[in-house]
Amino acid sequence: MNEIMFVNMSIEKDLGFIQIGSTLSLEEPEQLVALLKNFKKCFAWFCENMNGIDLEIMQHRITLGLET
Repeated sequence: MNEIMFVNMSIEKDLGFIQIGSTLSLEEPEQLVALLKNFKKCFAWFCENMNGIDLEIMQHRITLGLET
């Protein structure tokens, strides 16, 4: 089973973590993290960043039980 690397995309401690698979070559994780941090506004969103998004376009739902 492949391990997962957790990368903090935020300046603040313990906020904005993303997960990267460990099957990359030795150079690729560093390059990928640099790319993701450079474009973190595209990849690391917070709930408060989603104000004003029309629910007809995008909506996230969490199923809490089998009857839902």
